[in-house]
Amino acid sequence: MIKAVKGSFKKYQEHVSAECEPSAKKAKLHQDSVGSKVDEQRSIQMGIDSAKKMLANAELLIAKGMKAKKFDDIESGQALLKEGQAKLASSLIKLEDSKKKKSCARL
Repeated sequence: MIKAVKGSFKKYQEHVSAECEPSAKKAKLHQDSVGSKVDEQRSIQMGIDSAKKMLANAELLIAKGMKAKKFDDIESGQALLKEGQAKLASSLIKLEDSKKKKSCARL
């Protein structure tokens, strides 16, 4: 009788560990996907912040150039402004696409 109980307990442990293994794999996959989404959001946010800094620097450069009547600074500021606007637009599109993916995943 003791052998039967030990055998059934061993089978029970094997059964429980077999059930937990797939859910552990699913949890790890879910955690990896959440981690990659967080990394993607973080990189998009860093791109937006970088673009904002570029725009602020361009504004300062243009203002200083106009004050000192240095056309080289004004042209540099305009080029920086154009690049910052393009980067900001690109980052905002990525952010919008990311949000669309997120809302589609919930459905």
